[in-house]
Amino acid sequence: MTRASTAPARDAAATVAAACVAVVLAGAALVVDVGAAAPFDAPKRLVTFVGLGLAAATLLVVGRARVDRPSDGRARRILVALGLALAGAALATLLSPRPDVARTGLRGLVVLGLALPLGASRVCAGSRRNVLLAVFLGAAALDALVSLFQSAGLELFAGAAVTGRADTGAFVGNEGHLAQLVAFAAVVAAMLVWRVARADVRILAGSALVLFVVALVVNRNVTALGTLATGIGVALVLLEGRRALVPLAAVLALLVTVVAVAPPLRARVAAAVASARAGDWDAVTTWRLGAWSAAALMIGERPLVGYGPGTFGAEFMAHRLDAEIRQRRRLVVPLLTSSFGEAHSEYLQAAAEAGVPATLAVLVAAGALLAGLAGVARDPNDARRVEAATIAALLGAAGVASLTWFPWQRPVTAVPLLLMAGRGWRLVRGPASPAPAGGGVRAVAMTVAALLALLIVPEVPRYAAERRLADVTATLQGIAAGGRVVPGARPQLETLAALAGATAAADPSDTRGLVAAGTAMLLAGDTGAAERWYRTALARGERAEIDLNLARALALAGRQQDAEAALRRAVWVSPALIDTLPASERPRLVSELAGLEERLRRGELTAPPALPDPTAPVS
Repeated sequence: MTRASTAPARDAAATVAAACVAVVLAGAALVVDVGAAAPFDAPKRLVTFVGLGLAAATLLVVGRARVDRPSDGRARRILVALGLALAGAALATLLSPRPDVARTGLRGLVVLGLALPLGASRVCAGSRRNVLLAVFLGAAALDALVSLFQSAGLELFAGAAVTGRADTGAFVGNEGHLAQLVAFAAVVAAMLVWRVARADVRILAGSALVLFVVALVVNRNVTALGTLATGIGVALVLLEGRRALVPLAAVLALLVTVVAVAPPLRARVAAAVASARAGDWDAVTTWRLGAWSAAALMIGERPLVGYGPGTFGAEFMAHRLDAEIRQRRRLVVPLLTSSFGEAHSEYLQAAAEAGVPATLAVLVAAGALLAGLAGVARDPNDARRVEAATIAALLGAAGVASLTWFPWQRPVTAVPLLLMAGRGWRLVRGPASPAPAGGGVRAVAMTVAALLALLIVPEVPRYAAERRLADVTATLQGIAAGGRVVPGARPQLETLAALAGATAAADPSDTRGLVAAGTAMLLAGDTGAAERWYRTALARGERAEIDLNLARALALAGRQQDAEAALRRAVWVSPALIDTLPASERPRLVSELAGLEERLRRGELTAPPALPDPTAPVS
């Protein structure tokens, strides 16, 4: 078949793949399923993984996509660096002390990473690029608008848990994630207002930009405002050079004015300044020091290969507690949600999970890409300079956001960023030399598509497990409403425990099903089974609430000494739990914690309060 005869098929395949990517962009920002245990994250992950897989498979099988050889040396070095980073992540998985978790993490990394070659393909070229950009901005605008409605009192998703400082996360579910999405969208909208000639596009983009800024103010996210300022600053420097000084000063003055006149932001900044003056850097960083310290210890222990992709959440608590002993200070979060699933720093987490060499390889690739984009953007004769500056601005903003956040891990921000990075590589690669077709190209494409299917198929049972866990949890909540053991419901509770425990097989890092199973058996009065479920959950990653549930099981079994040890551990991990306990217990626990913290500061505490040994004989 000639090249001319295959062109329509390839173009059609690119259009279908672009449609899949458009669904991903919209779904990652807007899809919610209140019937899932994780109503925001679970459906977004499913839509993202299936959509990216279908898009890639369509290009490979129908479009017969090939990897062209870039003529630019920098583009080749980017590919080599990314290949080394992926090899490092694979090695970290092979050598991980938590192999099941690492394999799942690597699978997610590979599937989400499909957005990178998709961005470099025909999917993001020509008119398809403009459509995808419109979908991204439209979804972000809808989220921003709903967030404003929520701040005015609108309630959405009754019964769905929303974590964060405020319930203004719209369809994203968390106001921090939403603020990052809005900040990235605002960078793109600002570039459209500044550089697009069409009046209708500028009006729409300008309206969206105002909406985005208002949403950032309402959500009090200073980090996201910094992200926006960085993006605009990068674009100004690349396109205006030395003439950027005045507009940069104007942008900075505008941001300072916004912070000064907007009560939510003004209060947030004032609180941060007061905390800094008092030396409370935990509060200044919104209690990220524990996560950063844990990641630093993980890097120190396994600098070359890390603990494996996706293992930070499982390793966090043990390393946070170890960091407290080493630093002779507490690193607690004054909230019930005292555990971190992410390090809140992409750089630290990447090194902790994949190792320092793999992280450096990613940074080399990112630096080379930004340098290449800067070269295109600074060339006044290059028609692509505005697009290159926009991509560089977005990636530069993401680099700053990655210092204290994790935009590359959540589909809502990771997909558009990776698409942009792939598109940026295409801009800097230079004229490409087509790879020789050969007779085995189609066989290779079919093989790769089959491997993609194997990577994505596990998402279906994983999502089904989310739905089952939600049903089990709702039933347990109804049974537990009486606040007592229900021996007569034991057959039903045993069934519920089995169902809940089975959901944990879908994700080896997930403890929710195991905890639910333990709670079911606790309600049935089988303390031994409850303890086994809780200890299985702790082996996957300690959380204060699991410690507390274990303490309740041990107390119900009459093992008061062990129950006290588990309770002491729970409130040491999360002192905020004390307020949830009976009033008669609180003074004693507060006094015990104060004594332990004083010993910690003096360097006399060599280990945190320990959980009772499961192998010790019962007294």
